[in-house]
Amino acid sequence: MYIGGTDEKGIRAMLVNTLVEFMELYKSDSFLFTFQLYVDSIALDFEGAFDPGEVVQILTVDSKGKFNMRALIALSHKFEMYTGDTCIAFMAGKCSGHTELRLGPQNKLRFSFQLDESIFNSVHPDFHELSTELRQFAMLHRGARVLVKEQREVLLSQNYYHYPDGIKKLFEKEMHNKYSGCAGHVFIDTHTKAYSYQLGIGFQRAFWKSDILCFANEKETYQHGSHVEGTLLGIIKALKVYAARHPDMIYKFPLSKIKQAFVLVLAVRGEIEWEGCTRTKVKVPRIKRETSELAYKLVLSYLHEHPGLADKFLAKFYLGRSAQTAPALTHCRMACLVAGKPLPAPVPIPVKLA
Repeated sequence: MYIGGTDEKGIRAMLVNTLVEFMELYKSDSFLFTFQLYVDSIALDFEGAFDPGEVVQILTVDSKGKFNMRALIALSHKFEMYTGDTCIAFMAGKCSGHTELRLGPQNKLRFSFQLDESIFNSVHPDFHELSTELRQFAMLHRGARVLVKEQREVLLSQNYYHYPDGIKKLFEKEMHNKYSGCAGHVFIDTHTKAYSYQLGIGFQRAFWKSDILCFANEKETYQHGSHVEGTLLGIIKALKVYAARHPDMIYKFPLSKIKQAFVLVLAVRGEIEWEGCTRTKVKVPRIKRETSELAYKLVLSYLHEHPGLADKFLAKFYLGRSAQTAPALTHCRMACLVAGKPLPAPVPIPVKLA
């Protein structure tokens, strides 16, 4: 388990990773996780369909290849695991008492721990910061339900998160955060043989700061990678194909401008390979190909269905008229005037957005 540091951010990462490893053990995210923040400890409850045969392996520190809480036990001054009336306790990383645990009828398991103050700068994670990270966790694991309770204040607070639609809610939030809003958007939730994808693309009314949120499994990929590269290539390809409807006009789609013209929120799940040791950049050629094709079909279909928005959107990338078609067009119009024939309909000039 990698937590990144001994500050509050490291504590939050450790708590979230605990949930992730628990779900990986059972290959499922259909659980209810409850965090309770007390003055002197943190309690974490697991509720769901556990396999009783796995319980001992879950809680045995010496088990290999299993979820065993080794890191959390080592970083806690006191650590207890219990269900019902049975308990196994650790003090300073050493077992101080062992009792065989059996799950009750509600399949509920609790971990209670006091983080070691000699290791962490602060052992009291901020309720709102933890809630924010758990909210994102719930969006990335649509089957998970998360309840976080603040028990350290006079007026108690709690937040509950469950997002069956995955990152769609996050995409909607990002679109509404923009100063000018988005003129249109598309969202798709699909899967291939090896990967599942959620992709939201918003058409911004103006060029703003690049807004790309991307995830691979449960990790936010700050350095982007194959899934983002493929999506951007697919968008550019769709814009070029649609712009070919106006052969007398010149458009240019630089990558820097494309990033500023769209809101992108995407998540991919499956077997991920990483570039670099930070595990924040995806490197999977297949993902790049699939996201490129997915974004191309999605954007091109939307442009054809909304020609008015499409022409206005392309106007932001308009450079001028083609030097080859302009003289021919002028000659044609002159010939019509001389012959007294009606003038041909002019090619519409893109109108800039307000």
